[in-house]
Amino acid sequence: MKTPCPAPRLLAAIALVFITGSSQAGPVEIGVKDLYKAMETAGKAYDKSKPWIDRGKAGKDLWDKYDPLTDGDKKADPDYNPPGGPQVPSSCDESKIAGCKDCYQSAYENLYKLRSNFEKLRSIKIATEDFTKSSLSFGDSVSGVHGVAGLGWQAERRKIEASFKNFEKIYKAKHQQLSDKLGENLKEIDQCEAQYYGEKDWYNRYGYMYFTFMTDRYRW
Repeated sequence: MKTPCPAPRLLAAIALVFITGSSQAGPVEIGVKDLYKAMETAGKAYDKSKPWIDRGKAGKDLWDKYDPLTDGDKKADPDYNPPGGPQVPSSCDESKIAGCKDCYQSAYENLYKLRSNFEKLRSIKIATEDFTKSSLSFGDSVSGVHGVAGLGWQAERRKIEASFKNFEKIYKAKHQQLSDKLGENLKEIDQCEAQYYGEKDWYNRYGYMYFTFMTDRYRW
């Protein structure tokens, strides 16, 4: 079986790990190295008498399932206002309180960046998880025809599963990193509220609810 060229969306997902500042490897282990090698091994397990049309359909079904960043899978579309998100009252009116803009601007720029990075992380998880499950299913379906070749697939299957476990650890580490930054960012807004509006308990009254919602939403 000819190894397919990596889907552009998969490469985009891989790149997002590095865009968000991770120093660890991303899903490239699954998407390029182990996964395609495993699929090639699985393809060799076919009996030559099996109709080619069945093989083509199985492969097409797999690649059709990996379409997370298009209309085919709305789960991975960015959603910066998810249902159930708490309202966090905060504002700066320069016409009434001079000087507040400088304080709030930096804090909110950081907040918007964090929201974007959380969504990128969620998209990577969906893409990697869905594609890995579909690939394992594909390999299982084509490796049972010939027993000897099937043994080769089982070895490759374990590599994919191990890679996905490693990806889970990387995801959790990145989630913790973003969560820590979010807490610090909300404390910056808390200081602005205290300085310009006399709101001495903004974080405990509003910020903490938002922090809890965000960390729970993107938790593995």
